[in-house]
Amino acid sequence: MRRCSVPPGFYSSDVFSINIGTGAFSSGNKPGAFSADNLSICKGLMAWTERETDPRWQNRNYSVIRIYDFKTGEIRRLTSKSRYFSPSISPDGSKLLAVKVSIESVSSLVLLDLQTGDELETLMSSPTDVHINPVWSSDGDHFIYMQLSKNGKGIYQYSISDRVNTCMLEPSFAEISNPTYAGKYILFNGPYSGIENVYSIDTTTKNLYKVTSAPFGACNADFNPSLGKIVYSDYNSLGYRIVEADFDPAQWTPVSNVSDNSIGLYKDLIKDETGLLDSLSVPTKVYESKPYRKSSHLFSFHSWAPVYFNYPLSETGAGLSFMSQNDLSTATTILGYDWDFSGNTGQFKASFNYAGWYPVLDLDLAAGARSITYEPEGHAKHRYTWNEGKISGGISLPLLFSKSKYYTGIQLKAHATMQHASNSTAPDTLSFYREGWVSTLDYRILWYHYMKQAQKDVYPRFGQSIDLNYRFSPFGSRSYGSIASSEISLFLPGLFKHHGTRFYAGYQSKVNKDFAYSDLVNVARGYPVYRHEKMLSFAMNYKFPFAYPDVKLGPVAYIKRLKANLFYDHTNLYYEGKWYLRNSFGTEVTADMHVFRFILPLDSGIRVGYLLNDNSWFVNLLFSVNLSI
Repeated sequence: MRRCSVPPGFYSSDVFSINIGTGAFSSGNKPGAFSADNLSICKGLMAWTERETDPRWQNRNYSVIRIYDFKTGEIRRLTSKSRYFSPSISPDGSKLLAVKVSIESVSSLVLLDLQTGDELETLMSSPTDVHINPVWSSDGDHFIYMQLSKNGKGIYQYSISDRVNTCMLEPSFAEISNPTYAGKYILFNGPYSGIENVYSIDTTTKNLYKVTSAPFGACNADFNPSLGKIVYSDYNSLGYRIVEADFDPAQWTPVSNVSDNSIGLYKDLIKDETGLLDSLSVPTKVYESKPYRKSSHLFSFHSWAPVYFNYPLSETGAGLSFMSQNDLSTATTILGYDWDFSGNTGQFKASFNYAGWYPVLDLDLAAGARSITYEPEGHAKHRYTWNEGKISGGISLPLLFSKSKYYTGIQLKAHATMQHASNSTAPDTLSFYREGWVSTLDYRILWYHYMKQAQKDVYPRFGQSIDLNYRFSPFGSRSYGSIASSEISLFLPGLFKHHGTRFYAGYQSKVNKDFAYSDLVNVARGYPVYRHEKMLSFAMNYKFPFAYPDVKLGPVAYIKRLKANLFYDHTNLYYEGKWYLRNSFGTEVTADMHVFRFILPLDSGIRVGYLLNDNSWFVNLLFSVNLSI
């Protein structure tokens, strides 16, 4: 935190303001993802930088400056598509001092107009050294900053009027951070005793002092000249707390009297070193530069999984998979076998996704067996199987907008599929299972708006999503007819911390022909998929973690967390002029675990439920892969 001209007795932080006299907290603003962990407060304004990404190219990111006005409560974006860090507001409130990093990694200290965001002047620039945390002096004629070079970190003071740069603390590899002015002194975080504490530099003598002696660490000090006090973060068993102390240089300890009590594990390693490596003595080799042809570098298989895991399509299941991703991360290939427990069938699958252009292109192949349970009115259930080969491809446009504490995105998709069915076990009277070619065209619009989750949250605390789909079958010897669906999800907080509630509603309409589309809307859990023309579905889930065992089962599995979910499902199916009700409720118990040291955590467990319409119990095994690490 950096500040100047704050009313006496009043300090501010990134989210809350604290009145020292009354102890009152007041909410400040809801910033997004910080790109640099510091704030600057002056003249009733607060400046910081946030990370923003291109809606389509998530690896193309920016660091923009935002300004918060304490009087009006308004937040404005001062710069756009910029690469600024560590802004510091000048004492007169007219300019900003900031670090600028170019795409060529050239670090500069620049002056910006606080109203327009225009660059006024570049004060210094370096292609090798990095500038960190510039802070104004109270008179506006000087500023201090840290510089990281091949010799380590040092603290420097720059005079704007004289254009003179003075080293205040010689570079070293001690981990110093967050310098700020305190009268004629500079306060900063230092590790000289082996524990991080607040230290100071006398700008006239350059003598170094230890200011705090917190037993577990102290950092990020700030000075209030009106009160003659400093405030800093003190670490204890409950985390960081804000501490106020008198500003009394006479009580400070010279660094020459401070003992280094650090463990110093590196000292034992130095004994094994034969000397320092001189980079100038290392022979150089010039490598020939050749054109990089993207078409010849599309495949690079890197890992496998004991599950079917197609992360571009967010598909998971039992089976096996092999993953490939090229060096540019623009081409992804998944090869695998997907086993369907409910249908007791499986398919070999191959998926190729290319994201090097603005729209994403994909191609998918599948071959194997499928099955369905059919229950005509007044007859017993029958299970039929057939072999299926499929080729599909299309384009999509995934856009993600992040602002404040929310993720908002939209996905547009157009897709075409050709598939062939053979070796059907269904009788000729069931024409929709007979062999032949069939095509389908798919269109989808998905919109979502989620609050960013804490790592322990099972659902977003607040969130909404709308998923619209339309599919129809225009060509081929057989037809799927058409299907249209709409799904809505609503996330709300639960009764306790990290608990979550999800409400789901979906409507689906089918026109069945020779074949039937797979359902897009969820059916009540525990019931098989029945042939139908319309479906209206509702579900409620209350999910929560209840234990963090952190148990390892040898090299086989490591169990991190246990969760429970209470659910109720209500589904109405319409077929041949009648509505059929399907209701179920129950509980799911799952575990977040790593199996065979697989990097992505598995979410596996068991579901036990009761079918209200059949008056019977059911049990399912649950299996998924968590993609949010």
